[in-house]
Amino acid sequence: MDLQSLKREYALSTNKGIAMFYGGMLIWLILGLVSFVLPKELNAYIYLGATGVFFPVGILVSKVLKIDFFAKNNPLSTLGGLLGALQLFFAPLLIMVGFQHYEWVPFVVGVLTGAHFLPFMWLYDSKAMLFQTIVTVLVSTLVGLLFIESALTLVPFSLMLVYFITAMLIRKEVATLKIQAEPSIAG
Repeated sequence: MDLQSLKREYALSTNKGIAMFYGGMLIWLILGLVSFVLPKELNAYIYLGATGVFFPVGILVSKVLKIDFFAKNNPLSTLGGLLGALQLFFAPLLIMVGFQHYEWVPFVVGVLTGAHFLPFMWLYDSKAMLFQTIVTVLVSTLVGLLFIESALTLVPFSLMLVYFITAMLIRKEVATLKIQAEPSIAG
């Protein structure tokens, strides 16, 4: 099987990682709501802890939706796992920012999260991932720095919207991919 065929198969079996965006919408919603009831500094630490929840929530969502999150039968699954694991190495930076300037946490989490999706653009042949990367970084930067006093509330609600739009774009891409794959399955 050639690389393009492997990528197409991987994208179809994982639904281009859409479970991560559905789970992300839920997490960003919760972070936004929590910002109304907790003191800002404590809320920033909740953000830090929440970064470790995105992956397991994405797996849970994929199980509920019956999506093959890991696509173990595809050699590209290792690459997908490595790309996703990059986030783990941001932890020291996030912890330092959280303890030094907790008000910067929404900006930093948003930028790092957005940037980590860029390689998935290639893996999934996805313009939706490029959209997600660029808009998440822009929104996190603009909202997180220009409205720094309200960033713990505004960034999560803004990113929830970006994740929603990304999920809808991914759904459209997957539907198109399924239509394109049908003739090859029937033939």
